[in-house]
Amino acid sequence: MIGSSTNWMHRCRVLFVGFLILVSVTAIAQNDRFDSLRQQFKIAPTDSLRLVFLDELAFSFVRQNFDSTVYYAHLQKELAQAAHDSAMLAYAYKNYGRAFEEQGDLDSAIHYIEKALTIEKASHNESGMAGSYHNIGLVYDRLGNMNLAMEYYLKALEIKEKLGNPVALSSTVSAIGFVYKAQDQHQKSLEQFQKALDLLIEGGGSSNRIRGAYNNIGLACMNLKEYDSARSYYRRSVAGLSEDDNLRGFGAFYNNMGVTYDENLQFDSALYYYTQSLRVKSRSGDKYGVSSTNHNLAVNYRRGGFPEKAIPHERASIALAKQYKFLELRMKSTDGLRESFAATNQIDSAYFYTLVWKELSDSLQRIERGETVMQLEAKYESEKKDKELALNQATLTRQQSALRSEARLRYLLLGGLVLLTVFLVYAYRSERVKSKSNTLLQQKNLEIEEKSLELARSLGEKEALLKEIHHRVKNNLQVISSILNMQSRTTASPEMISAIQEGQSRVKAMALIHQKLYQTEKLSEIDFREYAEELVQYLSTVFRQSGQAGIVNKVTGSNIKLDIDLAIPLGLILNELISNAYKYAFEGMPGGEISIELTRTADGQLQLAVGDNGNGLPHDFSIDKVKSLGLKLVNILTRQLNGQLSFHSVKGAHFSIVLHEDGLTT
Repeated sequence: MIGSSTNWMHRCRVLFVGFLILVSVTAIAQNDRFDSLRQQFKIAPTDSLRLVFLDELAFSFVRQNFDSTVYYAHLQKELAQAAHDSAMLAYAYKNYGRAFEEQGDLDSAIHYIEKALTIEKASHNESGMAGSYHNIGLVYDRLGNMNLAMEYYLKALEIKEKLGNPVALSSTVSAIGFVYKAQDQHQKSLEQFQKALDLLIEGGGSSNRIRGAYNNIGLACMNLKEYDSARSYYRRSVAGLSEDDNLRGFGAFYNNMGVTYDENLQFDSALYYYTQSLRVKSRSGDKYGVSSTNHNLAVNYRRGGFPEKAIPHERASIALAKQYKFLELRMKSTDGLRESFAATNQIDSAYFYTLVWKELSDSLQRIERGETVMQLEAKYESEKKDKELALNQATLTRQQSALRSEARLRYLLLGGLVLLTVFLVYAYRSERVKSKSNTLLQQKNLEIEEKSLELARSLGEKEALLKEIHHRVKNNLQVISSILNMQSRTTASPEMISAIQEGQSRVKAMALIHQKLYQTEKLSEIDFREYAEELVQYLSTVFRQSGQAGIVNKVTGSNIKLDIDLAIPLGLILNELISNAYKYAFEGMPGGEISIELTRTADGQLQLAVGDNGNGLPHDFSIDKVKSLGLKLVNILTRQLNGQLSFHSVKGAHFSIVLHEDGLTT
């Protein structure tokens, strides 16, 4: 059936407008593939086979639909846990990581891939560990942290060399080549790309991988200004293919060819290839590629003497870069837009985009002044969402009131039905009268059911809106965290870096609250123990990067659900106590243990206990006289919650906070 469809497509492409038909049939074939995988999953006779199909479904949707990827990864995780399949459980977390990476949420991507890595280490799955190290390196590469990217690539390389799989080894060798490329070490980059090609040929790698290696070698040659060699390798990367065999590959091919002609000042040839690249990348859904090629087109127009034609392409590039958090590309296009306006004597616009570029590039100044473009946008979006939330809550209240009125009406009608039935029994009315009465009552019931369904749909829409609000608040906090992360890379002061990391952890603690709210069925509460586990996992990742890798975290206690008004201050308290333990408890020690326990006391109060087996508190320690901002914040928040804070220093430092149960939801 697929073969006949392909032949029909080919004939139509030759005879008629085949381009449009090919796009449609490709989409249908893709849908057929998804439907086939779903059907095979449903009829699979064993859990092992079902896990294979779930993994394929989750992976297939990564670039298609975020929600579908997360849905199938969740099913995969649940089934893998039930079947005690550690390998598939790790794959499920990797699928989560790929989904968040595609969305631009890189911190979440690293978090889930590290979960997979922990499972693989426990089960001694070396192949899986190599893949996880490689994937974490890719995320750090995208974040622009080339030192950490190289560190993880080398860990993956060590394992892959021991396993002796040339094809798997080639992908990490190639990734290292891109690190050298980013550091402008183009000769080393070329050597790595050539080594990756040799490994693929040795291991019998697929033609697509070999084509990719040719393309990478072309990039290195271009950076070495060997333009003829670059074009030769680019052409080898697509030889024998049509565009629809590899849309992303052809998008890159056209773009790279355009760059080589641009560098040779052959603007007309460059313009042709850039235009073809933009067309193909738009079809493939490559958001970064579309943004990048729009910027290249704008550069081409300016260099060719047509700055007015560059303006719409820079605007298109900025819109995508802003939406998908391509910060470096956004800065380049903003500077390009400034240059285009200056060249067309639009001085006011040029000056405005000069200021925007300065705000984007000077992260320290924008944090101190609180006036950056992203912060202003975040403030605007936050205020807008607050207004929408207030409006939606008022609408929800009216809808709930209407629902209660409709329910009363329904009960009244049902009561009338009972009375009417009794009346009909005793009055021996005619069959015609009974039929007419019953018909009338049925119509009323249908009307009531329709109104109930409409109200239920409306309530569902409001719940979806609330989830979206929490999601966006979390994303806004994530933007702030990313800004802080960028700032930490611009200073060499340990005190400044430490202060920025503390700010990041506090932002992360609040962002996790909103993330848990939109991920749960009940929007008014979160499971605090589950939240604590994720917060501890995040902090351990942060401090592990600072050299504190020997510390073990232990989270115990009851599954207690808290509302947002109690969860946020309690989450900040937990963040400060754990961070304090990491920083001071184990000085001079190779490692230790931090314990966190959340329980309900016998008299119904909530108790949060955080302790360690480290050096303990100073002999003259007083919570009211501490200079640490973190412990001051703990003391202030505890008072605001009308709680009781106590501590002691026996076999380490131990803090206990007891709160009234007013804020508990269960």
